[in-house]
Amino acid sequence: MSTSSTTGTTGAVLGSSHSYSSSSSSSSSPSSSTVNNKNNNNNNNNNNNNNNNSNNNNNINNNYNNNNYNNNYNNNNNNNNNNINNFNTDNSNLQKIWRPIWVPDHQEECCLNCQSQFNTLLRRHHCRGCGNLFCNNCTSKRQSLPQLHYNKPVRICNRCSDLTTYSKLAQSNEIKNKIEAAKGFCNLSTDSLARKMIIRGFLTPLSSLFYNGNSIVYKHLTRAIANLSECDISRIDILEANFLNLLVNYLLDSFKNQYNNNNNNNNNNKNNSSNVDQNNFENKSRDNFSNNSNKNVNNNNNNNKNNKNINLNENKEKEEGKEVEGEEEDYNDQQLIIHDEDFESFLNVCICFQYLSCEENIVVKTELADKCLPILIKMSRSYNIQIKNSSSIVLLNLTKNPLSRDQVVQGGGLQSFIAIALQDDVFLQETSSQALSILAFHQKYQRKVVECGALPPLVLMLNSSSEKVLLHTTATLSFLAENIENQVAIIKVGGINPLKNIITDKNDHCIQIAINAAITLSLLSTNKKLLPQLAQQDLVELLTKIVIVNYNNPSYELLLLAVKILGNLSFEKEVKNLIRKNQSMMNILRIMVHSTNRIQSLVSIIFNNCETGQQC
Repeated sequence: MSTSSTTGTTGAVLGSSHSYSSSSSSSSSPSSSTVNNKNNNNNNNNNNNNNNNSNNNNNINNNYNNNNYNNNYNNNNNNNNNNINNFNTDNSNLQKIWRPIWVPDHQEECCLNCQSQFNTLLRRHHCRGCGNLFCNNCTSKRQSLPQLHYNKPVRICNRCSDLTTYSKLAQSNEIKNKIEAAKGFCNLSTDSLARKMIIRGFLTPLSSLFYNGNSIVYKHLTRAIANLSECDISRIDILEANFLNLLVNYLLDSFKNQYNNNNNNNNNNKNNSSNVDQNNFENKSRDNFSNNSNKNVNNNNNNNKNNKNINLNENKEKEEGKEVEGEEEDYNDQQLIIHDEDFESFLNVCICFQYLSCEENIVVKTELADKCLPILIKMSRSYNIQIKNSSSIVLLNLTKNPLSRDQVVQGGGLQSFIAIALQDDVFLQETSSQALSILAFHQKYQRKVVECGALPPLVLMLNSSSEKVLLHTTATLSFLAENIENQVAIIKVGGINPLKNIITDKNDHCIQIAINAAITLSLLSTNKKLLPQLAQQDLVELLTKIVIVNYNNPSYELLLLAVKILGNLSFEKEVKNLIRKNQSMMNILRIMVHSTNRIQSLVSIIFNNCETGQQC
């Protein structure tokens, strides 16, 4: 008896055609004669539906048992493939299978989990899942790892055991198991070692949670992906595992469902209101007809019919116009409506986009810029500050990416940055000013930035207390001042005085901020039409003071810019008189004219204009 049972078990492992019957569900393997007798009885009872099994067709039995063999050895991988292939026909999100390298025994002196020191009694044990060293208590669990070709239960650590359990729960169709798996992955994603393990071998079961889930599953799932995306090294793996596509599709589907639900509610309300209006109209028309029935019947009837037709046409046109306007407003409002149950999921998705958009990858352009740019722009104008911050950073990262920069500008991202710049939040102002500086750096966007109305917010941000805001704002204005048309616009919005104040308070800020402000004034001074507006007494006095204090330091960048501005302004009579009256300035100019440094040619222009000019 022991020999037959052993033989049956061996046949089950090797996939023998005589080990299992196609209709048998028991774990033990009956003999071949018993199988044939049972099959013959079943054939008589079931109207000859199983003739192939009773005749022992080896080809069919071999195929069936081979499928059992594959299912026994590759259970997890087959479940992953089946769940994902239901939605995606390609296998682009499947991970490569490889075993981890074991940590050498001499490299670790204590358990990686409980920190117990190894000795003669407390021995080292390798986890087959991660390859790290643990004590016996921390590797007491045994599970099979089919993704690593460990088809029998092997020694694994507690962390790998939890990951394996959650990966199996993620493949289940029951929502309770999916919720537990999502919560488990979310908790483990906060651990640095567990993050490496998830990236290394558990991204496929994690991606399967996107299908047939609910709001609780998506909340924890998106939080787990956000934690994984926080690490720079993991972002490439996440992009290659097609997670960005899954996140984008989840966001698009959520907004489409909300939009459709609101449209259905609005259509029902409109239908009810239209029915009430039609009933009221019919009642009024009947009353009018009864009151006028004693008068010229034929004429009055014709007139009433014409009036009714005219009124009906007018009412239909008004109602159609209202319906068109209402649909546009509802769509715009729907983009900003986020329900409480979906708020955390949307916020986590924005955080994921925030991290993943830092990569200059073609996937980022195709998924974020091409598919959900309008939604990101709407979310950047949301009333919730957290979603607004995250979505604005995503737009900033897309602006930094040369592959998606044009789409951001064409899709309305520039107007969104201008609207963000008007907010009182310093973080939003830093984001918008940085994005505007990136766009203003490229000549093809310089004019469009001004035409969209960016100058008034930029001038207001010159009064900010944040150095980052001032640095990006002054850099933006210095880039925009390269365009002649923009120079006139900067003067019209009153940009001279804030720039002058920044140079005056140069000691309170980073020196680069003052240099950017001076560069802007220097470019404005090259336009002869703007010289009368720039020829202000306090500005000339400020520039002469910079020259007097720093004339011994020709490498000082602010000195060079001050001399350039004074050289352009010295063609104005008022400026000539102001410089000539300042004897200290004239003496320094005489000294600097005979110097051999790089500003000698610029100083000579000022000196010649003031020395040879006539005082008015």
